[in-house]
Amino acid sequence: MIIGSPFDGQGGILVHASRPPPGDGSLHFDADERWVVGAVPGLVNGTNPHIVSHYSFFPDKSRRPDSELHLTYEFPTGNHREAVKAMSQAFQKWSSVTKFKFHYTRNYENAKLKIGFYRRDHEDRSPFDSPGGVLAHAFGLGNGRLHFDEDERCVVVAVPGAFGIRKVGLREIGHVLGLGHSTVEAPIMRPYVPDGATKDLDEDDIQGIKILYDLMRIYCGIGP
Repeated sequence: MIIGSPFDGQGGILVHASRPPPGDGSLHFDADERWVVGAVPGLVNGTNPHIVSHYSFFPDKSRRPDSELHLTYEFPTGNHREAVKAMSQAFQKWSSVTKFKFHYTRNYENAKLKIGFYRRDHEDRSPFDSPGGVLAHAFGLGNGRLHFDEDERCVVVAVPGAFGIRKVGLREIGHVLGLGHSTVEAPIMRPYVPDGATKDLDEDDIQGIKILYDLMRIYCGIGP
């Protein structure tokens, strides 16, 4: 590809180079693609130019600024305190694959992320429906609210007939950080979570969050 054409985002042009002399010898890789030294499944490589990923972002690919790498969270007073440990474990999972650090605070009003359990219309313009419907919802980057449907049977650890707070919370935290839904079943960011599900972060979830926050970039230069 000749220099002068901008890269087009993940899934398109992988690399471009300048013309031979009197060109300047530039060789540029698209930093929105996923690159490693050597080929592994799911990564761009020389013999298999592009393998499709299934994660998604919000329409404007928005993400949290570097000033929000440390996020506090809390529940309203008396609102399912037993869920604190489960959510702490979910936050730790995302922290292990990103630059984010999550801190539990006793100050609900000042917490960046406000988590709670609510029924039907709970004054956020997104009422829950009834048991068997929407399990939880989160409001993305500019809001910080993460709500569970109190009419659903939620437990700390998933069992048949009930939903695990940690697993559902794991997915909703992904939304809070900027991930949309995946188009396949394997990732935690899939649209639906069956009862009893004990899923963890999938490689697709991890790849998506690393791409969004530039944690997969490799900078390539030409030596003298």
